[in-house]
Amino acid sequence: MDPAERDAIGWAEGIRAGEVSAAELLAAAEAAASARNPALNAIVTPLWDAPRRSPDAGEGPLAGVPCLVKDLGVTFAGVRHTAGSRLGADVVGTVDSPYARHLLEAGLVIAGVTNTPEFGGSYLSESALFGPTRNPWDLERTAGGSSAGAAAAVAAGIVPVAHGNDAGGSLRAPGSCCGVFALKPSRGRSPRENPLGTVLGDWQVEHVLTRSVRDSAAVLAAGGPPPDIERELRPRRIAVTLDGRGATVDTACKAAVVKAAAALEAQGHSVDVVEPPSTDPAAVSAAAGLWVDAVAAMVHDMEARAGRHAGADDLEPRTASLLREAEGRGAEQRANDWTALHQLCRDLDAFFNVWDVWLTPALSEPPPPISLGQQTLAPEAMIDRDEGFAMYLPLANITGGPAVSLPVATTDAGLPIGVHAMGRRGEDEVLLRLARSLERAGEWTCGPGRVPVVG
Repeated sequence: MDPAERDAIGWAEGIRAGEVSAAELLAAAEAAASARNPALNAIVTPLWDAPRRSPDAGEGPLAGVPCLVKDLGVTFAGVRHTAGSRLGADVVGTVDSPYARHLLEAGLVIAGVTNTPEFGGSYLSESALFGPTRNPWDLERTAGGSSAGAAAAVAAGIVPVAHGNDAGGSLRAPGSCCGVFALKPSRGRSPRENPLGTVLGDWQVEHVLTRSVRDSAAVLAAGGPPPDIERELRPRRIAVTLDGRGATVDTACKAAVVKAAAALEAQGHSVDVVEPPSTDPAAVSAAAGLWVDAVAAMVHDMEARAGRHAGADDLEPRTASLLREAEGRGAEQRANDWTALHQLCRDLDAFFNVWDVWLTPALSEPPPPISLGQQTLAPEAMIDRDEGFAMYLPLANITGGPAVSLPVATTDAGLPIGVHAMGRRGEDEVLLRLARSLERAGEWTCGPGRVPVVG
């Protein structure tokens, strides 16, 4: 038995029908991890011998299905929680956090914790604490970030579903790099892990990476009724943008968008190529400034958990640089930044008054090679690289709207390429049904049984 043979709903149905037990499926996932994880470095804290389950183990739409959680944000009592940082290397969770309980309510069995860049601060998968997560489709390439281990584990078929979070594309970037489905839900659709009114509380959402659309919808609902993704989507107005917002886009990434747009047009949707909506240039620096504050907040939170201040060797150079920058920011600058981003939201609202869905490249290039020396780069160079790599992804976090990375294309060498789709706030079902229509039409490049050979 291989966990890659079915999606999560398929395995849950098999458990309910008595075809397989939850214990047998967990053992199969452990065997898959034993064979594949040494090459991937996706799982950093295994829980095979002491998995976390709901007291109502048989309840929930995905009861008995193994799942992994990202080593950032979500905590389980008694489980190591490092945020990918040497500062948190010895920190252990004290409670099951809100989204942890959400996963348990869905019936999922938490079988381990996955690798992430320090404090989720990169679209690539390098970590000084645990080392890089490698892409299952090419072990010399990045798995994306920051939900790197989660995407790699799902793509490699270790588990059918794995938790991640997304404050600027951290579900969608690794989803694109590893060729799995990633939904960033609308603000407020999933339980919040950070205080309301903070940058992370407003921007970051918790969800999962999956190979099927129905699995993503099931976890979104947890114990409640899932979104209706099978109902045919009435014709929508779809805007298509091929070029980057100041970044050069690889021809294969443009071709992936063209392919997806043609498939949607064949389904009856109205598709037009448009320029990106005009926005205030100040919004770019404003978003960067508020992200600096978010990193500082995460560092200080981890200092409180660790019971000590960060020392000279506790933080990676990029994080230390952002922390210093945050210390120099004042209340007036933060207020100006929020003003600029509120204007960006109004600009994008006006765009979505005309268009129902906006289709763009997910990333500016296919998954690049792992750069083990990336920590030696100047922090400014690392930030510029990331901004050019994931041009459109943060917009959905700022506006609060839903967005997905659609696994619908590959390069000639077989590397995954995701296509990004963004919708209006609250219209998550539109994107889920659009994704499901592409999945039904055979455009999907992932799914049960479609996994790379690793290990």
